[in-house]
Amino acid sequence: MNNRGGIMKRNLWITIIPAILILLIAVGCNNLGKKPIPEKIGSSQNAKEASFRSNKNVKNETIKVIVEVAKPRDITRYIYTSGITEGITDITMKSQVNGTVEELYKQLGDWINKGESIGKIDNIEYEAQLKQAEANLMSAQASYNSFKLQMKAAERLYKQKAISENEYISTKSNLQKAEAALKGAEASLKIAQKNYNNSKFISPVDGYITDLPLKIGETITAGSPVANIVNSNKLIVNTGVGESDILYLHKGQTVMLNYRDKIQKEGQIIGVGVSKKNNTATYPVKIEVVNSNERLFPGMVVTCKIYTQTYRNVFYTSEDNLIRELDQTYLYTVTEDNRAKKLAVTTGKVIEGNVIIKEGLKSGMRIVTDGIENLSDGTPVQIKITRKY
Repeated sequence: MNNRGGIMKRNLWITIIPAILILLIAVGCNNLGKKPIPEKIGSSQNAKEASFRSNKNVKNETIKVIVEVAKPRDITRYIYTSGITEGITDITMKSQVNGTVEELYKQLGDWINKGESIGKIDNIEYEAQLKQAEANLMSAQASYNSFKLQMKAAERLYKQKAISENEYISTKSNLQKAEAALKGAEASLKIAQKNYNNSKFISPVDGYITDLPLKIGETITAGSPVANIVNSNKLIVNTGVGESDILYLHKGQTVMLNYRDKIQKEGQIIGVGVSKKNNTATYPVKIEVVNSNERLFPGMVVTCKIYTQTYRNVFYTSEDNLIRELDQTYLYTVTEDNRAKKLAVTTGKVIEGNVIIKEGLKSGMRIVTDGIENLSDGTPVQIKITRKY
């Protein structure tokens, strides 16, 4: 039996080994005609350069392109920033006295003028204190007037030596006491008047009531919130800009505010900070906007567009039309015989995606704006569209 098992194993290996060799030979032959897979280019710029290199050998292929005609034009630079609108006045009224809310004259969303009452607490006690203070003042005023007349008489009699020095000094002291009492009564009246006014929740500003947590019948204490009042007839936007932009800003400068492309308002810079905000890289800028039709509300996020400078009669084109190789920048133009020409240019400021061309470009040159990735110097082109400005 053992000899028989060994013979079977040998026969199995004799069958398997030739099959494996045949498979390896077949795989090897299949790979002989294949080219190695190239490495992927890691960036769009490298991909563009690779495309340029690969196209150098196909100069006879005509490429369809879109061009724009170079022409000196004006281009304006703006600064863009954003901020949140705030009311020109935005306060939280708090109760200065204790009591039970008795009446409410205003509701949420109502406009209230400075000096108007929002409501009142049970103020019988404060009203009584006010009347008592008014009476005390009248009494103190009468007493002061009486002692003032007595003093005039005492001065005349003292000069005539009709009264003694002690009588004169006593009359003068009484006048001083009356004057002090009068001032005390005036101060007490102010306090009583303030407490009485506070019991009626007199608004210190004009504005809309944006929060009114009071309820009739509830007891409140000093420090309890009464109402939030916001004046949105004018709005403030507090924002900031970087150090490269702050040099262009000044008070009185016009600002265009935009809310989600639905509402546009013209505002004005009313403040520019001379140092950066704490723990930020921006300088504070304060913008005011008249909101007479009240289309904007406090708390909205708006985009601010600020005019800075207009560059007159300059050549410029989109950044996308430029090719950068090492330290040199190029454009593709189209020659009179409709061939691509790689043109070296000197660039200037970048303004909203456009680059000012300082040198190298002339009026009337046709700049390739679409189809650049398929071009090399001298490639034949067919112009599909010519854009003129």
